[in-house]
Amino acid sequence: MSARAAVAPARPRAGRAAGLAYAASGAVICVALYLWQGTGYWSYSDGVYAYTARALLDGAGLYSDVAAAQPPPTFWAGALALAPGESIETLRAGLALVTLASGALVAAAVWRLTAHRVAAVAGGAGSLLAPWAVREHALLTPETFAAPLLMGAALLGARGGTAAVAGGALGAGAGAFKLTWLVPAAAIALVAADRRRFLAGAAGTGIVLGAVSLALYGGALWDNVVTAQLQTGTQAPRLVLEYAEQAAWNLAPLAVLALLAMALRDRARDPALLRTLIALALGAAAILATLGKDGSYVNVVVPVEPPLVALGAAGVAWLWTGPGPARARGRVVALAAVALAGAQTASLLAAPDDPAVFRHPWAGDYYARIAAPGEVDARAARARRCEPGVPFSGPPFIAFVAGRSMPGNQGDPFIINRADILASQLEAARRDRPRCPAGRG
Repeated sequence: MSARAAVAPARPRAGRAAGLAYAASGAVICVALYLWQGTGYWSYSDGVYAYTARALLDGAGLYSDVAAAQPPPTFWAGALALAPGESIETLRAGLALVTLASGALVAAAVWRLTAHRVAAVAGGAGSLLAPWAVREHALLTPETFAAPLLMGAALLGARGGTAAVAGGALGAGAGAFKLTWLVPAAAIALVAADRRRFLAGAAGTGIVLGAVSLALYGGALWDNVVTAQLQTGTQAPRLVLEYAEQAAWNLAPLAVLALLAMALRDRARDPALLRTLIALALGAAAILATLGKDGSYVNVVVPVEPPLVALGAAGVAWLWTGPGPARARGRVVALAAVALAGAQTASLLAAPDDPAVFRHPWAGDYYARIAAPGEVDARAARARRCEPGVPFSGPPFIAFVAGRSMPGNQGDPFIINRADILASQLEAARRDRPRCPAGRG
C-alpha cells in the first residue's frame, strides 16, 4: 500500500478549524502590515495605477483621455477600492483583502495536500510574510491580483467538471490584469485534471472580457496595452542581470522548500493539485524573461511566491511526520531555507530604508522603500500648497496622495514619453503649464 493510500481521509471539522485559524492570523498580519506600511512610497507603478484609477473614477476616459499601460481590470479594481474614499488609506485597506484572500488559497492548497492543520495555517500566514509579498503588500499593481487568481486556477484546475471551467476562468482573469500572466495559466492548463473544460472556461472568459473591453474603449485599448508596450524598448543588460540576481536571491529559499516537497510527492493527498501548483510555479517564474522589457521590475515574482510557499509548507509537513535519516537531513535543509527567507523579510520589516538582508549580497542601493510615510506626508503637504488648478509635476504617487492633477491629467509619464503612438497624450502634458514648483526634483 502506498503512503498516500494509507492516509485517512481529511476531517471536515479540522479543515474548518484550520480555515478559521488562518483567517484570524491572516487578519492580524494584514493589519500589522497596514500599520507598518502607512503612507510609505514603495513603487512607482503603484502611484501610476492609483492616479489613473482615481482619474477613471472621476470620469476621465481611460486610454483616450488618460494613457494606461495595462488592461482595464487593474484600473476597474483600483477604482472600486477607491470608491469609499479617494485616499491612500482606503486603497491600502481594500487591497489588503485581496492579499488576505491569496493567503487563504495557499492555506487551502496545503490542507488539500497534507490535511495538516498547523501546516495549512503556517502556509497561509507564511505566504503573507514572504519577502516580496511584504514589499508589495496592498500595492495597486497587476501582480497583486494575479497571485490569488492563479492560485485559484491551480486549485480548481486540479479537479474536473465545473471546477475546471471555473479554474480556466480565473486563469483568464489573471491575464486580464496583465497579458503576460496568461503564460502560467497556460502552464496550469497543460496539467489540469480536465484540460478541455479548463480551456473552455479560459476561452469563454477571455472572449467576454475582451469583447466588453473593446466595446468600452475601442482601438485605443490596443494602442495603449499592446502597441505602446511594444514601443517602450528594452532595459540595459546590466539592469536585467541585477533584477535576475535579486529574484534568484529571494526565491531561492522558497524553491528549496518546494524541491523538498517534490522529493516527497508520494505523500501528497491530492497529486493533481501538486501538479498544477508545480506548473503554476514554473509558469509564473518564466515571466522573469520579461525583465528585459523597459519598465519591468522584480515585483513580477509576487505570483511565484504563493505556489512555492504552498509546496514548501506541504514539504515541511511531510518531512516532520516522516521517519528515517533522509528526513532528518531534509529537516536541516528546510530549517535553513526557512531561516533565510525569514531573515530577508525581517530585514525589510526592521529597516525598510536599508533592507540589507532582503537585498542580494552584491546588490547596489536597490529595493529599499522610496520614501517613508513622514517624507511622503511632507511632500504631499507642499504639493497641496500649490495654486489651485496648477498641475503637479512630481511623482504620480505624491500627486495621488496630495489629490493633485498631473500635466495633461496623465498619470503615467513613463509610457507617454516612450511610446510614439501616445504622442497626443504627451503633447497635452507638455502644453499644460505653468506647473507646480513643489513637484520638481
